[in-house]
Amino acid sequence: MAKTLGNAGIVNNGSVVAEVTKFDITSTAAVVSDIAIGDTWSESTAGTKTWSGSVECFYKFSDAGQVAFDPGSSVTLTLTAITGTTFSGTAIIGAKSVSTTKDAYVTASFNFVGNGTLT
Repeated sequence: MAKTLGNAGIVNNGSVVAEVTKFDITSTAAVVSDIAIGDTWSESTAGTKTWSGSVECFYKFSDAGQVAFDPGSSVTLTLTAITGTTFSGTAIIGAKSVSTTKDAYVTASFNFVGNGTLT
């Protein structure tokens, strides 16, 4: 089985986001069950799709890409993996977290929720 090493990729929201160490994206679909009394088997239909994710990076307060990730902001995201696979869509930034520990770089993480189609 082929594996892909995740040592490259780009997060872009109008500006390339600096110092990204990780991003993830999850897409889901609601599953609507059609079961009634007396049925012996359930049938289901795919419902509304949603997507969300996060970006983690070394914090750089002057980076335009990171500054745009202000909670409540709407951003157009393009997330490109090393394989060349690209995910894009408009998202709303839900949370921003900045943290540090002794003898370590300051890090930031940003959570987002998709607002419309993920392509």
